[in-house]
Amino acid sequence: MRFQKLNITGLSFKKKPSENESPEHYIPSTYKNEGFFSWPVILSYKGTVIPKIMLPVLIMTAFSSLITVLYKEFGYGLDISSSVLPSISVVVGLMLVFRTNTSYDRYYEGRRLWSDLSSCIQNLSRGIWLSISVNNDLERLEKIQTIKYLIALTIAIKHHLREEYGRKWNDLDYLLPPDFLTATPSPALTPLTATPSPTLTLITPISINTALQLQEDYNYPLLLTHKIHSYLVKCRKTDKTDTVTHNNMISVISQIISILNSLERILHTPIPFAYYTHMKQVIYVYCLILPFTSIKLGYIQIPIVFVISFMLFGILEIGDEIENPFGYDYNDLPLDEICKKIRKDIELFTPNNESCFRLSSDSNTVA
Repeated sequence: MRFQKLNITGLSFKKKPSENESPEHYIPSTYKNEGFFSWPVILSYKGTVIPKIMLPVLIMTAFSSLITVLYKEFGYGLDISSSVLPSISVVVGLMLVFRTNTSYDRYYEGRRLWSDLSSCIQNLSRGIWLSISVNNDLERLEKIQTIKYLIALTIAIKHHLREEYGRKWNDLDYLLPPDFLTATPSPALTPLTATPSPTLTLITPISINTALQLQEDYNYPLLLTHKIHSYLVKCRKTDKTDTVTHNNMISVISQIISILNSLERILHTPIPFAYYTHMKQVIYVYCLILPFTSIKLGYIQIPIVFVISFMLFGILEIGDEIENPFGYDYNDLPLDEICKKIRKDIELFTPNNESCFRLSSDSNTVA
């Protein structure tokens, strides 16, 4: 999908749904007709690229109308041999196929990575809940908070991919304690606060709390993996879990970080700008040449140019829209629903009277 603001990647996100809109409005429920008298798919408007391509399509149609009028009414010899068109058509077809395939590969890989992330979170939450023993209420609350960190991790990744940084989102903030960034650092992280070597006097040491505060606005997923990892290390040192289980859970955290990096790769590696602009230019040149090669058809060429322009610009816009599938567009991945499903699955591990994982309002509005 193309973005509203330009950044280093040339991409940005569509606006966030308003308070009166739910993210479900952007998620198609089905592609099939629900009944004989239901609205046909070929006449669908919502969720299509028609609103985005109508302007260039109408411009090409108006240009074709102008050329036709000049030829038919004023006798201008504007016709070009139709033998020019096939060679250009081959180039246009190859470029559109490449564009569509690369965009869908990114879309499909994003969905596959989210499926892997869901499996990792479910496996890790089950392992923590069933394999780590607790001796008192304090330890039980600490384990529950770690499970909440797992839920928060998926939501933080969702916001991170949408460039919505910080904890000011309702679906994330309620899962984190108020002292999330200022809590006492785990023993596993205390070497960062140690006295520096005399040979490194030019480097000013900072505390772990300062380091976490510096990262507040851009890497909450990584902070949460550190918190979960620290809890697992603490449990292993106090013999609350065995070595094999501990190693398995640590490997799952490493897999989650690998998935996060892969998702960031999709987000920050768009199609090269030179290829993107050249492809746009080729489509426009092709549509501008088309009226001259079919001008002898007369006025019938106007709807023909309209249909061909509609198809070409539509395919090009579909590639643009699904290139980055993490936003709020109708055809983007339903990340809100995926996160809700993960949260509901993890709730199965909690007692029936435990409501600490539930959110009264499943909105993504700013807290």
